Amino acid sequence: MGTPTALQFSEEEKLAKQYLPTLRARRAEECKKNGSRPLSECLSIVGTPAATAKVKSYLASEPLPHFEAGLEKGILIKIDEDGTRTHGRFLGKVFHPLAVSVMDQARSDRR
Repeated sequence: MGTPTALQFSEEEKLAKQYLPTLRARRAEECKKNGSRPLSECLSIVGTPAATAKVKSYLASEPLPHFEAGLEKGILIKIDEDGTRTHGRFLGKVFHPLAVSVMDQARSDRR
């Protein structure tokens, strides 16, 4: 077929400009049918108790282990499938357990 010419590009551009509003309208209708919500509506719940509950529910549904913040800065608590709670921190991408006293661990587990 050969290399497209400037005339071919200009014709395609005219067609795109002509049909783009129609395609956008169809896409908007599809989104409404599928139950999509406007972004402003989605963002309106940020920072509310409902949003917090939704995030907690989602995180709980993720595969184990789970991690939560410890009482001290930079310390995480790793929660394994059997319920074991291990205090530690990430160095690079590897979790390193800390030697934590029983009293410190009990205080953190009460959170």
